[in-house]
Parts: sequence; structure tokens; C-alpha cells
Amino acid sequence: MNTKLLSIIATCCISFGYCHTEERTNRAFSLFNVVKFKNTNCQAVSSSDLQGVCYTSQECSDLGGTADGNCAASFGVCCVITVSTCGGTVSQNCSFIENVGFPSGRTLTGACAYTITRCSSEICQIRLDYTNFNIAQPTDATTGGAGGAAGACGGATGDQLIIEPGATPTTNVKITPPTICGNNAGQHMYVDAGTANTAATLTFTTNTAGTGTWRVKVSQIECSSRERAPANCLQYFRSAMAVVTTFNWNGGAGDCTTGCFTQSQDYNSCFRKERGMCAIQYTPTQVTSGDAFNLGNNNGAGTFASTGVANCMNAFVQIQDVSPETLLPTNAATVTQVGEIFCGTQLSIVDDAIDAAGANSGVILSLANQFKLRVFANPIAANIAQVSLAGFSLDATQVPC
Repeated sequence: MNTKLLSIIATCCISFGYCHTEERTNRAFSLFNVVKFKNTNCQAVSSSDLQGVCYTSQECSDLGGTADGNCAASFGVCCVITVSTCGGTVSQNCSFIENVGFPSGRTLTGACAYTITRCSSEICQIRLDYTNFNIAQPTDATTGGAGGAAGACGGATGDQLIIEPGATPTTNVKITPPTICGNNAGQHMYVDAGTANTAATLTFTTNTAGTGTWRVKVSQIECSSRERAPANCLQYFRSAMAVVTTFNWNGGAGDCTTGCFTQSQDYNSCFRKERGMCAIQYTPTQVTSGDAFNLGNNNGAGTFASTGVANCMNAFVQIQDVSPETLLPTNAATVTQVGEIFCGTQLSIVDDAIDAAGANSGVILSLANQFKLRVFANPIAANIAQVSLAGFSLDATQVPC
């Protein structure tokens, strides 16, 4: 009887360890630790916003994590690692940065910085997912100052997040994130991981006690990973359909008391080209009120579409290799070329002088080899003084060959 029981136990132990090539092998052998499992991601039970890594209970404790549910058929725990102390360092993959007292607001004011160091030399990028991000809104239209536009983060009394990427990679193309503020839950960024001597840092600054909250998931991306973003891409969407919005988007309201387009930006939102896809199209998202696309015009005149650098010097999106067949303008004879620079309140290949009714607003089709949007906003947009802009929300859909 005892012989049969031992045989069954041995068979179960072998079955759990089988087919896993990346296993820990530095443990002393015994009947109770022969079961091995991979350190895979797991879902925490306390919150749908939290994920962890499957470790043994002892390993989780050694890493300073918290057991939040079981994994590996209850042989492991879902270990959630959280760094909430200002001046803290994140050194493990799938960790979370939180303000002290989260989900309550930060009780102190001033700067609060975190350092992110690579967990191995094979890490090239850091992905930041803002599962919660709610600090003070940017300067609104009533306090922007004469000649100044709404949407400035930071300053002497404003809240902000400043991200300093790690050391410039060997490609010499450094991802430089914009300074952001307001509400950015659901947004994400990729930044360079840097080296052991030059790591990435996140610095939150709040100026009103009890108001700022944040929870940021930190994922470390290996240099060889398919999840790695292309060079100079701040955002990277990995599906055939995605919704891309500007930071501090508020459903099209364009009100800097609750959410609006912010100044001082220049970055790329990129899309992984899926198998069998040859083009990508951008369509303004359906919104219940306000504007799904509103980046303002350089001269302040006209309320519809504008194209070209001359009309969009304050803010624009750039879409490369726009197909001439994207739209059929009402007055096609006056359209000499299809531009790549778009602003105004209509996403259209013709400017407001031609398209005064916005009749040609709609789908923009890009035939570029790399699927990406460039988002640009000047730090001081004097010609759209005291105007709060919505920014944009665009449905990006890849088109089969």
C-alpha cells in the first residue's frame, strides 16, 4: 500500500515539472519542493487592476512582495510587488508604483521620485501602464495669461509627471515622454530602460495635499521581445484595432477643469503591423458630445479642417503616406495635394477654405510601411489664446492587403 502511494506522489511531481524548460534548479531536493513551476504572470484577487508573478511564499517574502491569491495549482502565491515610498526603487518586472495611502490622495506636497532599474542586462525598454492617474488639471483658460493657451502642466503651482528615460540606446533614438498631468488612467508609455548607472526615473509633483493619486504598472521588456516598441515610439498598440487618444482626454469636452489637450508634446503613437495587413485607417471615435478631433487652427480662424504646416503650427497630428483615394473632396479641382499634417476640428484631407461644411471629414487611410501617428503641440500657442482644446480620440483599424 505504501509503495503504491509513493508511486502516485512521484508521478504527480513529475507531471508538474514536465514541459517547463525555464525552471529554478538551485533548491535542495525534498519531497515538498520537488514541484516546480514557471514564474508566470498571475491575476491578483484583491483588484482587477493588480497583477503579480507566481512565486513560492518564501520567494515573495524575500522580494518584499505581498501574496494576493494562489497560483500553480496552489503550490505558489500571486506575488504583488508595490513601491509607494518616495525615493523608492523598482527592480522587479511586473511591479507597481503607487502614492502613499493609495487609493486615497497623497497627503504631502512637492516632488515624489521613483527609480526603475533593469532586472537584467537583457532589458531594453520599460512599459508604464497608468491603471490610475489623477492629479491636478493643466492651466485652464481663465488663468493661462494674456496670449497664452490653456493646457500647461506644471509651473510654479501646477501638478505634473516628468519622466526621464534611461541612457540613450545604441540606436541614438531616445524616446522622450512629454510632461503630463490631469487624468490619464488607461494610457501607457514606453521609455528606454537605460543601464545600471543611468536608470529611468518618474517624478510626480503635487501642490495640493490629499488630491493626487496614481498607480502605475511597470513592465520590463527584453531586447528580443516581440512586445518591444519600435525606435522612437512612445506608445505601441499591439492589435489590428485600437483606440488612441491624446493625454488627459475627456470624451471630447475640451474643458481644462475636467480634461483637455496639453501643451509641449512631440511623440509617436505606433501600431504593430499584424499579419496580412497593408494599410491603416484613422476615424474619429463616436462621442456623445463635444469633438472627437479638435487641435485648433494656427490663425484662430475657421472651425473646421486645416491641413499643412502653415495652418497647423501650434498643434497637429502627422499621418504619413495618406492615400489620395481616402476622400473625394467636394471641390476636387482646388485640391493640389494630399497633406500629412492635420489640425482643426475635422479630420480631413482638405482645409476649411474648401471644406467649410466639414462634408469631407471622415476616414484617413495611410499606406506607410510603419503604422504611426505623430502628435505635436507647441509649448506656447499664442494664436489660440485662452482656448481649451479637446485633443482627439481616433479609431485605428488595420486594412488587409
